[in-house]
Amino acid sequence: MKSLISVAELQDVSETLLLTLYARYKETQKIDGIIKDDKAVEIVEKLDYDFSKFDSWLIQAGVAIRTELFDNAIKSFLDSNPDGTVVNLGAGLCTKFFRLDNGFVNWYELDLPRVKSIWNKLIGETERHKYLAYSVTDFNWIEEIKQTHPKKVLFVAEGLMMYLSEADVKKIILSIKDNFPDSEMLCETTGKLVVKGLSLDSVVSKINQMFQWGINNLKDIENWGNGISVIKEWYYSDYHKERQGWMVFLGYIPILRKQAKLGHIKFS
Repeated sequence: MKSLISVAELQDVSETLLLTLYARYKETQKIDGIIKDDKAVEIVEKLDYDFSKFDSWLIQAGVAIRTELFDNAIKSFLDSNPDGTVVNLGAGLCTKFFRLDNGFVNWYELDLPRVKSIWNKLIGETERHKYLAYSVTDFNWIEEIKQTHPKKVLFVAEGLMMYLSEADVKKIILSIKDNFPDSEMLCETTGKLVVKGLSLDSVVSKINQMFQWGINNLKDIENWGNGISVIKEWYYSDYHKERQGWMVFLGYIPILRKQAKLGHIKFS
């Protein structure tokens, strides 16, 4: 029997990647699961980690819904741009590439060096699937990607922006706009109530202590600079209501409905 891989170096915000990985693993076990993520199952079974503290029907359903929304949006982008480039910001141990690879896409995972060391043990890299070891606020990663002369680029920020300050979020968005004209971005955001400590789940409350940035109306970021357009928003509470339990009623309250959402941004 092979020994399990330690993830002891994943501390603070990096540890949250294990929470979402486990949620996808658990959802895949369900016969009628919202998503199927065989790669997440493969990874979890190789790790030396007590995932039981992350057991939560609420988080599992939420992660499954957002995974489905992101997957569908990325697939739509690749249908229109089959040889495009996807840059996954704050990727952690994301497994989207293995679900969405069309045989042509160039895909970059971007996260801290300590995360890449785990990635190398579990997955590794290929010619079209690379892992860049940078903080998202260390903009050297922009120069590295620009050197490849990508055509159409989609940036993905799932489970990332809420952990950053508004100043850093603004720098990231403006840097992408200035360096990658005609690019697009899928961005998950939380509302201001969540940042202030609104939590309906004990596991969520532990994670939310680190949340820094929230926005109720994503359209407000259009005021950060010319050429930023929010073209679509998805609210998680609108999907798979049968899995939301009593939480489904909160989706009918406008300010609570806007606390968890995904936005599609275009830059020009």
